[in-house]
Amino acid sequence: MSHSNTSTSTEWAEDIAGLAGDLSLFTLALGSPLANDDQAIAGGFMRAHRVNSLPALRTFLDDYQQRILAPLEFPAIAEASERARRGEVRELIELDQRLAHEPLLKEFAVASAALGRSHLRKLQPMRGNRFVRRYIDAVKSGEAHGWHQLVYGVILGVYSLPLRQGMIRYGCLTVEGLVRATSATLKLSEAARNAVIEEFHSCQPVLVEANLKASGHSQLQIL
Repeated sequence: MSHSNTSTSTEWAEDIAGLAGDLSLFTLALGSPLANDDQAIAGGFMRAHRVNSLPALRTFLDDYQQRILAPLEFPAIAEASERARRGEVRELIELDQRLAHEPLLKEFAVASAALGRSHLRKLQPMRGNRFVRRYIDAVKSGEAHGWHQLVYGVILGVYSLPLRQGMIRYGCLTVEGLVRATSATLKLSEAARNAVIEEFHSCQPVLVEANLKASGHSQLQIL
Protein backbone atom coordinates (compact mmCIF):
# COMPACT_ATOMS: atom_id res chain seq x y z
CA MET A 1 0.00 0.00 0.00
CA SER A 2 1.33 3.43 -0.87
CA HIS A 3 2.02 6.09 1.72
CA SER A 4 -0.95 8.07 0.36
CA ASN A 5 -3.30 5.09 0.72
CA THR A 6 -2.02 4.38 4.21
CA SER A 7 -2.72 7.96 5.23
CA THR A 8 -6.23 7.77 3.77
CA SER A 9 -6.97 4.49 5.57
CA THR A 10 -5.78 5.97 8.85
CA GLU A 11 -8.03 8.98 8.43
CA TRP A 12 -11.01 6.79 7.66
CA ALA A 13 -10.25 4.51 10.58
CA GLU A 14 -10.71 7.60 12.75
CA ASP A 15 -13.96 8.38 10.94
CA ILE A 16 -15.16 4.85 11.58
CA ALA A 17 -14.55 5.28 15.29
CA GLY A 18 -16.71 8.39 15.11
CA LEU A 19 -19.36 6.54 13.15
CA ALA A 20 -19.63 3.77 15.73
CA GLY A 21 -19.64 6.29 18.54
CA ASP A 22 -22.35 8.37 16.90
CA LEU A 23 -24.63 5.41 16.31
CA SER A 24 -24.58 4.45 19.99
CA LEU A 25 -27.32 6.92 20.87
CA PHE A 26 -28.92 6.83 17.45
CA THR A 27 -29.68 3.12 17.77
CA LEU A 28 -31.70 4.10 20.83
CA ALA A 29 -33.82 6.61 18.97
CA LEU A 30 -37.50 5.96 18.53
CA GLY A 31 -37.69 8.91 16.14
CA SER A 32 -35.18 11.02 14.28
CA PRO A 33 -31.51 10.65 15.29
CA LEU A 34 -31.22 14.37 14.73
CA ALA A 35 -33.06 15.05 17.99
CA ASN A 36 -31.16 17.48 20.18
CA ASP A 37 -32.14 16.09 23.54
CA ASP A 38 -30.14 12.86 23.80
CA GLN A 39 -31.15 12.37 27.42
CA ALA A 40 -34.82 12.42 26.43
CA ILE A 41 -34.14 9.83 23.73
CA ALA A 42 -32.29 7.57 26.15
CA GLY A 43 -34.88 8.08 28.87
CA GLY A 44 -37.75 7.20 26.57
CA PHE A 45 -35.94 4.13 25.34
CA MET A 46 -35.24 2.91 28.87
CA ARG A 47 -38.84 3.37 29.90
CA ALA A 48 -40.02 1.46 26.85
CA HIS A 49 -37.67 -1.41 27.65
CA ARG A 50 -37.93 -1.17 31.45
CA VAL A 51 -34.21 -0.48 31.81
CA ASN A 52 -34.58 1.01 35.27
CA SER A 53 -31.77 -0.64 37.21
CA LEU A 54 -28.24 -1.95 36.79
CA PRO A 55 -29.44 -5.59 36.55
CA ALA A 56 -32.01 -4.51 33.95
CA LEU A 57 -29.29 -2.73 31.96
CA ARG A 58 -27.13 -5.86 31.97
CA THR A 59 -30.10 -7.96 30.88
CA PHE A 60 -30.91 -5.51 28.09
CA LEU A 61 -27.31 -5.42 26.83
CA ASP A 62 -27.07 -9.19 26.84
CA ASP A 63 -30.37 -9.44 24.98
CA TYR A 64 -29.23 -6.82 22.46
CA GLN A 65 -25.98 -8.66 21.83
CA GLN A 66 -27.61 -12.07 21.47
CA ARG A 67 -30.68 -11.07 19.44
CA ILE A 68 -29.54 -8.08 17.36
CA LEU A 69 -25.79 -7.38 17.38
CA ALA A 70 -24.44 -10.89 16.81
CA PRO A 71 -27.11 -12.44 14.55
CA LEU A 72 -28.10 -9.35 12.56
CA GLU A 73 -25.69 -6.42 12.70
CA PHE A 74 -22.39 -8.28 12.55
CA PRO A 75 -23.41 -10.37 9.51
CA ALA A 76 -24.74 -7.24 7.79
CA ILE A 77 -21.46 -5.41 8.35
CA ALA A 78 -19.42 -8.39 7.15
CA GLU A 79 -21.51 -8.91 4.02
CA ALA A 80 -21.52 -5.20 3.17
CA SER A 81 -17.74 -5.13 3.51
CA GLU A 82 -17.40 -8.16 1.25
CA ARG A 83 -19.78 -6.72 -1.36
CA ALA A 84 -17.78 -3.48 -1.36
CA ARG A 85 -14.51 -5.36 -1.79
CA ARG A 86 -15.97 -7.24 -4.75
CA GLY A 87 -17.83 -4.28 -6.23
CA GLU A 88 -21.16 -6.13 -5.98
CA VAL A 89 -23.54 -3.22 -5.64
CA ARG A 90 -26.63 -5.15 -6.81
CA GLU A 91 -26.12 -7.66 -4.01
CA LEU A 92 -25.55 -4.84 -1.51
CA ILE A 93 -28.84 -3.22 -2.52
CA GLU A 94 -30.60 -6.58 -2.10
CA LEU A 95 -29.11 -6.88 1.40
CA ASP A 96 -30.24 -3.32 2.15
CA GLN A 97 -33.78 -4.24 1.10
CA ARG A 98 -33.77 -7.45 3.17
CA LEU A 99 -32.87 -5.53 6.32
CA ALA A 100 -35.99 -3.42 5.83
CA HIS A 101 -38.06 -6.55 6.51
CA GLU A 102 -36.19 -7.63 9.64
CA PRO A 103 -38.69 -7.30 12.53
CA LEU A 104 -36.06 -6.84 15.25
CA LEU A 105 -34.56 -3.84 13.45
CA LYS A 106 -37.82 -2.04 12.74
CA GLU A 107 -37.67 -0.10 16.02
CA PHE A 108 -34.39 1.46 14.91
CA ALA A 109 -35.26 1.87 11.23
CA VAL A 110 -35.74 5.64 11.06
CA ALA A 111 -32.66 6.35 13.15
CA SER A 112 -30.49 3.81 11.36
CA ALA A 113 -31.35 5.03 7.87
CA ALA A 114 -30.91 8.69 8.76
CA LEU A 115 -27.55 8.04 10.40
CA GLY A 116 -26.40 5.86 7.52
CA ARG A 117 -27.29 8.50 4.95
CA SER A 118 -25.48 11.12 7.00
CA HIS A 119 -22.27 9.11 6.96
CA LEU A 120 -22.77 7.98 3.39
CA ARG A 121 -22.24 11.60 2.42
CA LYS A 122 -18.64 11.16 3.56
CA LEU A 123 -18.22 8.89 0.55
CA GLN A 124 -19.31 11.62 -1.89
CA PRO A 125 -15.68 12.41 -2.83
CA MET A 126 -15.47 8.81 -4.10
CA ARG A 127 -18.32 9.14 -6.59
CA GLY A 128 -15.77 8.28 -9.25
CA ASN A 129 -15.81 4.78 -7.78
CA ARG A 130 -18.62 2.98 -9.65
CA PHE A 131 -19.66 0.90 -6.62
CA VAL A 132 -19.90 3.90 -4.31
CA ARG A 133 -21.70 6.02 -6.91
CA ARG A 134 -24.33 3.36 -7.59
CA TYR A 135 -25.05 2.79 -3.91
CA ILE A 136 -25.34 6.52 -3.20
CA ASP A 137 -27.66 6.88 -6.19
CA ALA A 138 -29.76 3.91 -5.00
CA VAL A 139 -30.19 5.54 -1.59
CA LYS A 140 -31.09 8.89 -3.14
CA SER A 141 -33.67 7.27 -5.43
CA GLY A 142 -35.25 5.28 -2.60
CA GLU A 143 -34.17 1.92 -4.01
CA ALA A 144 -32.01 1.44 -0.91
CA HIS A 145 -32.26 2.82 2.63
CA GLY A 146 -28.59 3.29 3.53
CA TRP A 147 -28.68 1.47 6.90
CA HIS A 148 -25.83 2.54 9.18
CA GLN A 149 -24.61 -1.06 9.54
CA LEU A 150 -24.20 -1.33 5.78
CA VAL A 151 -22.51 2.05 5.41
CA TYR A 152 -20.08 1.00 8.16
CA GLY A 153 -19.34 -2.24 6.28
CA VAL A 154 -18.98 -0.42 2.97
CA ILE A 155 -16.40 1.93 4.47
CA LEU A 156 -14.45 -1.04 5.82
CA GLY A 157 -14.53 -2.69 2.42
CA VAL A 158 -13.84 0.32 0.21
CA TYR A 159 -10.84 1.34 2.29
CA SER A 160 -9.61 -2.25 2.83
CA LEU A 161 -9.76 -1.86 6.60
CA PRO A 162 -9.58 -5.00 8.78
CA LEU A 163 -13.00 -6.60 9.13
CA ARG A 164 -12.45 -8.33 12.46
CA GLN A 165 -11.11 -5.23 14.19
CA GLY A 166 -13.80 -3.08 12.61
CA MET A 167 -16.57 -5.34 13.87
CA ILE A 168 -15.11 -5.54 17.36
CA ARG A 169 -14.82 -1.75 17.47
CA TYR A 170 -18.41 -1.38 16.29
CA GLY A 171 -19.64 -3.68 19.06
CA CYS A 172 -17.52 -2.09 21.77
CA LEU A 173 -18.39 1.50 20.96
CA THR A 174 -22.08 0.75 20.48
CA VAL A 175 -22.30 -1.00 23.86
CA GLU A 176 -20.27 1.77 25.49
CA GLY A 177 -22.60 4.39 24.05
CA LEU A 178 -25.66 2.55 25.32
CA VAL A 179 -24.19 2.32 28.81
CA ARG A 180 -23.14 5.97 28.90
CA ALA A 181 -26.56 7.06 27.64
CA THR A 182 -28.26 5.36 30.56
CA SER A 183 -25.72 5.85 33.35
CA ALA A 184 -26.95 9.32 34.35
CA THR A 185 -30.59 8.30 34.64
CA LEU A 186 -29.66 5.13 36.52
CA LYS A 187 -27.27 7.19 38.66
CA LEU A 188 -24.43 4.77 38.07
CA SER A 189 -21.09 5.54 39.65
CA GLU A 190 -18.12 5.81 37.32
CA ALA A 191 -16.83 2.51 38.67
CA ALA A 192 -20.13 0.73 38.05
CA ARG A 193 -20.43 2.20 34.57
CA ASN A 194 -16.89 1.21 33.64
CA ALA A 195 -17.40 -2.29 35.04
CA VAL A 196 -20.43 -2.84 32.80
CA ILE A 197 -18.60 -1.45 29.77
CA GLU A 198 -15.60 -3.70 30.42
CA GLU A 199 -17.84 -6.71 30.97
CA PHE A 200 -19.50 -6.32 27.59
CA HIS A 201 -16.36 -5.19 25.79
CA SER A 202 -14.83 -8.54 26.70
CA CYS A 203 -17.65 -10.30 24.85
CA GLN A 204 -17.02 -8.65 21.50
CA PRO A 205 -13.98 -10.61 20.24
CA VAL A 206 -15.74 -13.90 21.03
CA LEU A 207 -18.96 -12.84 19.31
CA VAL A 208 -17.11 -11.57 16.25
CA GLU A 209 -14.90 -14.64 15.98
CA ALA A 210 -17.89 -16.98 16.16
CA ASN A 211 -19.71 -14.88 13.58
CA LEU A 212 -16.83 -14.86 11.12
CA LYS A 213 -16.28 -18.60 11.45
CA ALA A 214 -19.97 -19.30 10.95
CA SER A 215 -20.07 -17.10 7.85
CA GLY A 216 -16.97 -18.73 6.34
CA HIS A 217 -14.93 -15.56 5.86
CA SER A 218 -11.33 -16.29 4.94
CA GLN A 219 -8.35 -15.20 7.00
CA LEU A 220 -7.25 -12.89 4.19
CA GLN A 221 -10.57 -11.07 4.28
CA ILE A 222 -10.77 -10.54 8.02
CA LEU A 223 -7.19 -9.70 9.04
